[in-house]
Amino acid sequence: MADYPPYINSLDPADNTTGYLNELISQTGKSLGIDIVFERDSWGRCKKQVLDGSYHGLFAMIATPERSAQFAFPQVALSAPSRYLWQVNYPIFYPKSKGLNLASYPNQFSTGLGAPFGYVVHQILANKRLLTPHNYTAEEGLKLVAQGKLDGYVVESEIGKLILEKLGEIDRVDISEEIILTSYWFLPFSRQFYQENPELVELFWTTLNKNRLAYRPVSRADAGSSSPTSTN
Repeated sequence: MADYPPYINSLDPADNTTGYLNELISQTGKSLGIDIVFERDSWGRCKKQVLDGSYHGLFAMIATPERSAQFAFPQVALSAPSRYLWQVNYPIFYPKSKGLNLASYPNQFSTGLGAPFGYVVHQILANKRLLTPHNYTAEEGLKLVAQGKLDGYVVESEIGKLILEKLGEIDRVDISEEIILTSYWFLPFSRQFYQENPELVELFWTTLNKNRLAYRPVSRADAGSSSPTSTN
């Protein structure tokens, strides 16, 4: 996992359970008497290490047919999500000085839109031929947006806001009303671990869901526009 406040935040070396998702997962482990150990790495390496069995699970992942064939997700994760970590929105962060109309954007294409490499929104932009040819991290991309050097950047709404606050650029960037993606984050497990421990994994997901519905963030008073609760 990487640092993505307010959801995943390991900036304090003495506390590896800060961030909404860390708190929620740790709380679930405690409920079941399971010691949860978090490891930090790039998203690509996290996926690889779960696939090869080095780690049991990873977060936070959006379910897709391809990913569902590689990892063990809660049943009906694609059709009727329930036992998920968080519901999230991915708008476009764009320069306040330039404006952005998504409907007419292909005709005003300049630098393209960025998104974190390897994420579902990155592929969505690529499929729409709106993706910038350069891969920028969220912090790099949002900094370029604030400077007017990138047409826009797509990232989860609360993550984007906190990055801009950190950069001191919140007043130079607007957020689109159009949402590129509304989806759910899950904690999938390796298929091997699930096959060896199906009852434990199912119980973990069920307990995680119960804890999410009752969860009140410790890391930050306001959970923002994204939601821990189901809208179904």
